Amino acid sequence: MKSNKKQKNLVLKEVKSNNKLQFIHRSTNIDRKAAKEHIPLSEKDYRNIVETMSEGLSVLDTNGVIIYVNDRFCEMLGYSKNELLERPASDLLDNKNQLILEEQLSKRRKGLAGPYELTIKGKYGKDVHTITSPRQILDSKGTIEGSFAVITDITDQKYTVEKLKWESRVNTVMADVANKVLAGSDKIEDISSLVLKYSKELTGSSNGKVSIIDPSKKDIVNKALYTDKSFYKNKPDEKEKSYLTAELHTPVNRYMNVPVMIGEELVGRVTLADSDRDYTEADIETIERLGELYAIAIQRNMAADEIQRKTNLNQSLIDAFSCVALLLRSDREIVASNKAGIAAGVVPGGKCHATWGQRKNICPWCLAPRALETMELQHLIVEADEIVWDAYWIPIEKDLYLHYAYDITEQKKIEKEKMDLGEQLLQAQKMESIGRLAGGIAHDFNNILVGIMGFSEILQLKFPDKTTTEGEAVDIILKGAERAAGLTKQLLGFARKGKYNPIPLNINRVIMDAANLSEKIFKNNITIKYELEEKINSVSGDIHQFEQVLTNLIINARDAMPEGGELLFKTENISVGKKFKNKHPEFIPGQYVRTTIKDTGVGMPEDMLPNIFEPFFTTKSEDKGTGLGLATVYGIVKNYRGYIYVSSEQDKGTTFTLYFPVTLNNIEKGHVKSEIIRGDARILVVDDEEQVRALTSTMLESFGYKVILACDGFEAVAKYKKNKQEIDLVILDIVMPGFGGMETFENLKKINPDIRVLLTSGYSRDGETNKALKEGASGFIQKPFRMETLSKIIFETINNVSSS
Repeated sequence: MKSNKKQKNLVLKEVKSNNKLQFIHRSTNIDRKAAKEHIPLSEKDYRNIVETMSEGLSVLDTNGVIIYVNDRFCEMLGYSKNELLERPASDLLDNKNQLILEEQLSKRRKGLAGPYELTIKGKYGKDVHTITSPRQILDSKGTIEGSFAVITDITDQKYTVEKLKWESRVNTVMADVANKVLAGSDKIEDISSLVLKYSKELTGSSNGKVSIIDPSKKDIVNKALYTDKSFYKNKPDEKEKSYLTAELHTPVNRYMNVPVMIGEELVGRVTLADSDRDYTEADIETIERLGELYAIAIQRNMAADEIQRKTNLNQSLIDAFSCVALLLRSDREIVASNKAGIAAGVVPGGKCHATWGQRKNICPWCLAPRALETMELQHLIVEADEIVWDAYWIPIEKDLYLHYAYDITEQKKIEKEKMDLGEQLLQAQKMESIGRLAGGIAHDFNNILVGIMGFSEILQLKFPDKTTTEGEAVDIILKGAERAAGLTKQLLGFARKGKYNPIPLNINRVIMDAANLSEKIFKNNITIKYELEEKINSVSGDIHQFEQVLTNLIINARDAMPEGGELLFKTENISVGKKFKNKHPEFIPGQYVRTTIKDTGVGMPEDMLPNIFEPFFTTKSEDKGTGLGLATVYGIVKNYRGYIYVSSEQDKGTTFTLYFPVTLNNIEKGHVKSEIIRGDARILVVDDEEQVRALTSTMLESFGYKVILACDGFEAVAKYKKNKQEIDLVILDIVMPGFGGMETFENLKKINPDIRVLLTSGYSRDGETNKALKEGASGFIQKPFRMETLSKIIFETINNVSSS
């Protein structure tokens, strides 16, 4: 009998407003047969595509009710379409996954949908694990009418991963118990506790008991548990519940029992109860393996016949392993092997390396001699013939040892994939941490240099003649301080503390200028070549920082070509779209200028490349490099939202590739030469460094200004309140401990909203400095500063003159 259930008609069409293919659904009152007759040819094609997809597809209305499913979705869950249509999707989910669906439906309504994991209950109770990729359904006006999702069944993949984890855990448990049994130093009570602990963990049981059976007392206790057969009951009768409750001292709902045997003799049992799930045959097999090891411990404890005990012990021990396990003598003769060993080609009586390893000589990684010498367990991860082994050597006697190894190739592969995914993040975090340290050092050093450079300039005014002893000494001090200031600029560049004075730049011009200046340091045997795109786009940056980047790379290239070679500069405009981003996921899509600097020098080994951008890392001798050059390059490039990559091959050369985002601003031209400008205003100087206050005061007074000093924010606010009618300008250190610069600025603004504040810092313009400038600060000058620069910016600030 044909179903008369109505189905909402699904139409696939292209919405011309945004050129996206979308599902649009309309409620109709026609039945399916009638609907089919009214489907246009294009829609039939679309429906055919959907119905023959290898992935499931479902469509929900705005209330989360299923209004369409394809055949693959029905096949995944075991339902027919009639059983699914007009049914709330939440009916197919447990409480946890209902919450996930509700959250995702909410995101879909906001246009935030993305792939997520969802576990759906099949018709017969089977969990179907999926990756669900949803999209909104919009009508031609953009109104949300529902959503659809492509559903990928990942149950098999999930099962494989869980199985690998499970097998790894079971192997670890077996190895731990075997090691303790072999050592023989643990009491039987301790072994019993360990076996119980692992048995409960591996079966999810909350209760249990591991016991040794005294044959003389078997008639006294419950005979049902004293059997040589393993069994489980997930629905025990009331009688069983009664004696199990008495045995375990707690109510029991389900249980399993595994005998511990030595030969045909029952010597113990492992009874487990109240798992959070039904017990299975897999649980029986796992606990039987543990039981075999426990039997060995019991046998040792009972002090059976020594020869028989050794024979049973050794064979039982290696048979308990799922991997290859061997008993060997010191000359590597195989005494005994388990079934896995025999299957792998092991021949008892032969040599380990000759039968299992298929080698003529002893395996170079074998740790058997060390194990027998130290009488201690030896462990090693071995990679041989594309297989990764987790290998152990355990001494039993001076001439006898146990050797077993698990194949962990798949596990290592998964671990490597995880490591590869996290490697870039770890490297970025490390560089960020080093950057913060470098920035802090540079800031403190700049505060020190303020005094050195400032007082040197004042002394130079008194001793202008460099031919005198005093004049020469002052000149040397000032030049040394300027060199130190240059180093701190490099540190700040690496630390990405500010962008100095970013303007639109033509990278071709910067390259030509830097190369022309650097030609003086080249020998005649180095040839420079240019492949510069004529209509190159502009990029935003501080010209001095960009020159520093290029100069550092040029010097590196020169040092890499002591015998001469070729240096190539290449620029090109590129567009980063989806295809490019697939190969470089860290990129933000947009327009970039790609700059390539390539030399034909000595190159670098591959293992050195991950470290070359770290501060103070250098391959040069101490007199040839500080290790800051490439660190500075890295910091500057990153600070302008750029990217830098390096590739190198020994004896063939090194290539640096830089990407800078394009700016649409026009390129500016020209600059004004600085000179000392005098004035007669009153200035409040706020700085926590005493020598900075003293130096700034001396400079300002030499310019003709009157100065009031404050050592912190509290004193600054108090003095400004008292003298606000007389103070024309405040010079404020933005980075101070306690009552900080930003807090001081905000309090001064409350007193006088029109206050003129000139900010200063050992950092370059960034962070709180930019925040204060946006909130009304008049200007910024970076420490250490020259007298001419300070006088000029003070004049401009007080007189509201724009700097050119």
